[in-house]
Amino acid sequence: MKSLKNKEIMVDIALVKDFLAPDDFSELFPVYINALKDNFKDMPLGVIWSMEDAKAFYRVASISSNDELHSGEVDFDFSLFTDKNKTVRAKMVFEPIKDIEYLFFHLNKTVEGIDVKVASFIDASVLSNNESLEKFKLLTDLFNEAVNKILKLEKIKNLTIIDDVTGLYNTRHLYSVLNQALVQSNRYFSEFSLIFIDLDRFKEINDNYNHLIGSKILKMVGEFFAELLRKADMVFRYGGDEFVIYLPHTSKNKASVVVNRLMKGLRKKTFSVDGATINLTASFGVSGYPDDGKNVRDVMRSADEAMYKIKKTSRNGVEFA
Repeated sequence: MKSLKNKEIMVDIALVKDFLAPDDFSELFPVYINALKDNFKDMPLGVIWSMEDAKAFYRVASISSNDELHSGEVDFDFSLFTDKNKTVRAKMVFEPIKDIEYLFFHLNKTVEGIDVKVASFIDASVLSNNESLEKFKLLTDLFNEAVNKILKLEKIKNLTIIDDVTGLYNTRHLYSVLNQALVQSNRYFSEFSLIFIDLDRFKEINDNYNHLIGSKILKMVGEFFAELLRKADMVFRYGGDEFVIYLPHTSKNKASVVVNRLMKGLRKKTFSVDGATINLTASFGVSGYPDDGKNVRDVMRSADEAMYKIKKTSRNGVEFA
């Protein structure tokens, strides 16, 4: 077997470490792009990617001898890549590069609901240089392995923070999010609010039907709440038939608009499960940071106590801390 020089081995190992070091995609993409730029300084190349249902973006890593980066949105049909081992030659127009035939390499993965679509592209002239072509393939293979690693980490992470009944985030993740929110709020002098929710007389559903239908209802309720919220808001299953909603950058006053929308929406909603038609109401408690507590525990306790106050009196209403 032909041996490699120590320097070459060190370079290869360093490159592999660079690719495998990031634990999320925001850190991985710059590593990949910089590796392309460092290895192909004199030809146009780059990456087109789309995360989940987001728009496709392109990033040109090198333009002739100019190391300037160019990026932007682009319309791109990822369905072109029907075979992951197949390369595609096509002409695409990128500003300021025009009329160049590119060679595309495919990567398209969906794992645990995470949709990653990536197409690496390079000036098709590399086809005339086997060494350059092999180097480009090596970098795309390293990137592929790095994506696999991150997706596996995401899968493991989801197993620890997702409630298995509702598919919502669980209490463990709630505390993690709120501790980070506290840091951000103190740094940028911003507010956040919490909504504690307890479904009224939910025990009767389990008693009159069964726990399987009860579990399905809990999942549907969580999904219903999520539909009425902003993308930045987060719904958690706190336990039993209790939910918590985190509203970032939202004062308690503004949270009143959200909680009234949730309460009125739930009153009108009918849930149909396995032939059963069920209507629900809930008791809501609202607190805000920093008005109702100086730490996570206090803010949560304030919302919880407000919720129980309305639950012990009228139910089907809202109380503010």
